[in-house]
Amino acid sequence: MSANPFATDDMAAGYASSRPPVHPDVLRLALPGDKPRRALDIGCGAGLSTAALPPFTSHAVGLEPAVSMLAWHSSIAPQSDFLAARAETLPFPAATFPLLTAAGSLNYVHHLPSFFAEAARVL
Repeated sequence: MSANPFATDDMAAGYASSRPPVHPDVLRLALPGDKPRRALDIGCGAGLSTAALPPFTSHAVGLEPAVSMLAWHSSIAPQSDFLAARAETLPFPAATFPLLTAAGSLNYVHHLPSFFAEAARVL
């Protein structure tokens, strides 16, 4: 069994089908102006938070460390890109994204100072 309780097929299925659809409402409140060109969604889980981004950005990328969660992305957010990686070591060049979201995921980041340095770098 994985040390990460979120890295199971059952947990991924639950995230894909049973999470409340609050992400579009939050984005409407947070982004009333111009559409950012790209957005990075940290800890995207099964992709529900990433699926909410396309009306607000031209291109969305979901990042998730639990690979089993990413099995759902093609049915939940087929218009977005996804990759397995950790928030503490973002695999993108500096200044890649004008928008970064993290819907309920930062409490799972092992080292927040590393994440915040990486977030500042890619923003």
